[in-house]
Amino acid sequence: MKRIAHWIGCCVVVAWGCSTGMPSTQTAARKPYDWEAKLLHPELSTIRLSPDSAAVFVRLDRSELLYLRETPQAPFTAVVQVDLGPMRWELRDTLEDAMPVELDAVWRVAVGDLDSTVARGDGVQVPFTVRDVARNAEVTGWWELAPGHQTLNRFDADGWALAGRDVPAGDTLYLQGPGGLAWVWAQARPEAQLPSPPFTAFSDPLADLVPQVVDTLFADEAGRFAFVVPEGTSLLRSTALGFEFVVHGRRQDFPFVRKVPYLIETTRYITSRTEYERMTASDDPKGALDGFWLDCGNDQDRGKNLIETYYGRVEEANRYFSGLQEGWRTDRGMVHIVFGVPNKVRRSGRSEWWIYGEEGNANTLTFSFRHAPTSLDPNRYVLDRSIQFRPAWDRMVTSWRNGRIQGD
Repeated sequence: MKRIAHWIGCCVVVAWGCSTGMPSTQTAARKPYDWEAKLLHPELSTIRLSPDSAAVFVRLDRSELLYLRETPQAPFTAVVQVDLGPMRWELRDTLEDAMPVELDAVWRVAVGDLDSTVARGDGVQVPFTVRDVARNAEVTGWWELAPGHQTLNRFDADGWALAGRDVPAGDTLYLQGPGGLAWVWAQARPEAQLPSPPFTAFSDPLADLVPQVVDTLFADEAGRFAFVVPEGTSLLRSTALGFEFVVHGRRQDFPFVRKVPYLIETTRYITSRTEYERMTASDDPKGALDGFWLDCGNDQDRGKNLIETYYGRVEEANRYFSGLQEGWRTDRGMVHIVFGVPNKVRRSGRSEWWIYGEEGNANTLTFSFRHAPTSLDPNRYVLDRSIQFRPAWDRMVTSWRNGRIQGD
């Protein structure tokens, strides 16, 4: 906590693990789930310092920034502008030897100065832009600040404010709120099952999932306590504050797809049961998996392209659709992996429509997803299934099996 207090009000550069991007660029309105199409993937997080002030944490991947120099003798420098409501900060970063992967900065803001805020309960929602000046690339979105009375702040071991809900299982979160309070810890671990294909009936196993109470945790007099994140979903609840916090314990390499058992498991959408069981039971599962992709591609180069496309989509699904389950196990994840990035995404109220093809064309395919949030997962969407999707699904799986899939 002392490290945080020292950082407030200044820019800092430190080394820290991996980042999670925020979906918004010039293509976001049309293709919000196309990770590769975005040049920048900044992460914004925040803590409440008081009812009237907050600290904004910004993290960027240095490899995504363009470093230029004004003269042959000048150092290579990247310039990043961060706009938050009416405020602008500029961050200049100079290339040096053995630099950390990530560029981090922290700024303090007075909530009353955010005259572009949009009321949301008694919290605020503020438009932001992060811009790489040299590359002329920017990301836009909304920065959200919890209500002033919800002062449960979450930090990792390095004192960095938590962004999102995904944390590697086994890591320790340090939480800070009002002193002396008791926090009820409950946990939910849904079965690791896959959604059924779009043309079949489906009984949602998560709609009525209830977390089970594990323990009661007590904050010290300063309001701090440590929480070792387990696998699955954990909910921390303070009856005194009327406040809940949800965190999902993920694999250490989440959202990436690297280990062979996971590489095999995620192929289940396009493999037959016999093929899948053969790979999982093989004495050489890596060789069996390579053989599967080689058979699909009919040659090594095409097989390599299929692998890059398929697992790239799995990683995108994990970034955008994760909640109670990893994103690739959700309805939107399934459609994203098999069909790819839609030509357009429309949103209205509590629904999303994914459009493949030109609107108005008789051959255009449209998937409708209904927002079905729970207290444990506000990111849940359920597909409106129909037998009419059977021909399109069979064609796409056949295209994967024949190596005819193109990258997004």
